[in-house]
Amino acid sequence: MYPARVSRLGQMIDLPGGLTLAEAMEQAEINLAPLRAPAMALIEGHIVELEGLTAHTSTRDQVYALASAVIDCASLFDLGDVCAVAAGLCDLVEEATPERPFDWRMPALHARTLRLLLSLPDHATGERLRLRDEIAAVVAHKGAARA
Repeated sequence: MYPARVSRLGQMIDLPGGLTLAEAMEQAEINLAPLRAPAMALIEGHIVELEGLTAHTSTRDQVYALASAVIDCASLFDLGDVCAVAAGLCDLVEEATPERPFDWRMPALHARTLRLLLSLPDHATGERLRLRDEIAAVVAHKGAARA
């Protein structure tokens, strides 16, 4: 039998001092604050690109990549509604088949929904929930049409 080995991380955890979870979260928010404006600019750019996608000039992979990029940026700043809408668009891309092709109206619809969500003040929880529910119903309907 090998003797128990305490890792460096285990030793650090056992040391007195350090930060509480609340302090660590607060510090993380402070560290992320300077990145918010550039991230929001990236999200806006992705929304603009989504609005311009068409079946004639674009691929489903482009739709998926842009929606995923929105999720990457938004998830850092606790924009769960934005992430959920972008994830719904990813779901629609994944569910498309040759027999049931992707509906190319969806990128523009999701882009408009994302833009609306980002324009709402933080305290507009009812409006956010309504937008999220409505786009989720569209995604569910499109998905059900494919089942």
